[in-house]
Amino acid sequence: MKAFKGGHLAIEAPSDETLHALLTKRFVKTTQYTPQAVKTFTELVKLAGLPMHGRKSSKHKLIRGAGPSPQQVLYYKDPNTLVERLQLLVASKRAGNTGVDVEISAILDELMQTDAIPRELGVQLNKSLLVDKP
Repeated sequence: MKAFKGGHLAIEAPSDETLHALLTKRFVKTTQYTPQAVKTFTELVKLAGLPMHGRKSSKHKLIRGAGPSPQQVLYYKDPNTLVERLQLLVASKRAGNTGVDVEISAILDELMQTDAIPRELGVQLNKSLLVDKP
């Protein structure tokens, strides 16, 4: 994504779905916005000259660093760490935890997008891990 001010390039940053959501949609407290998306969104707010303080909206809390909730969201950049986390979540799911499907799916998506695993394998794992068996 590129942003210009006065005809000159002011910001050039990677763009993802969470940045698009921050820019175009209402804040969703259950969405895990990436740190890069929050950083880019904050830079755009500053570039536009919009107020950073005194607002009660969740987006303003997010750019001020307060975040939407006290929960800390963890992001893993190393594929090996993602696989370790995936193994832990799969074990948790097999033990009966039903609240891990979203994170399992997100990890599989990340592994496919970064070419850490082939797409076919990611789709196969997604089907085998997330489809409830009768």
